[in-house]
Amino acid sequence: GIIVYYNPAFYIVDDVDAPLPSAQVFITWPNGSMDVLPRYTTANGFINLTHVLPANYGLTILWKDVVVKQTTIGVNSDGPYTIKTEVYQLTVNVVGNGGAVVHGAYVIIYTQAGVGYGLDTTDASGQVLFKLPAGTYNIEAHFSAEYWLRVVTTSATEADVSVNASASKTIVLTEFPPPIWTTTGFWLLMALVGVLVLVAVFIFLRRRRV
Repeated sequence: GIIVYYNPAFYIVDDVDAPLPSAQVFITWPNGSMDVLPRYTTANGFINLTHVLPANYGLTILWKDVVVKQTTIGVNSDGPYTIKTEVYQLTVNVVGNGGAVVHGAYVIIYTQAGVGYGLDTTDASGQVLFKLPAGTYNIEAHFSAEYWLRVVTTSATEADVSVNASASKTIVLTEFPPPIWTTTGFWLLMALVGVLVLVAVFIFLRRRRV
């Protein structure tokens, strides 16, 4: 008879159907053997098998060393076969004490056991996105900048953040910006204003004498 082979593509996505790049995938073959080494999804979330028979193929998918999906796919075409994992998007918003977004803040996310799961900086909208398996995490935001000629370094921590669905979390840097009267630039400006006032008074008095 005719033997049919396929080149199936598997599309690995998170819970909002966004591609999951660099996920580890172990294939269980129809004869029951399993890959010893993982395959890694592409930047677009794909892995491909080449020249395989139509059969059932098991996939064990790991993200951050956590199993986020185990499934069996009956391959009868080249696909693609979409597989949704239990990986969730957590958007962290970093704002100052007045609610203004903070660009360039470092955000660290780690488990309660202290295992780091992500490090990134906020974009122009004050946001950073992490893709995480379900769990409970701690989030830290660190920021340093010059504000009115004063170097301000501040941080904030949000503990015990539960992640079991895609969501967002806001972290407030309560010490940024600082009160303007505590800055070097403010006092230099006040000194300049004082000098201008004294000069104006001096000129006014000289004109009166003349």
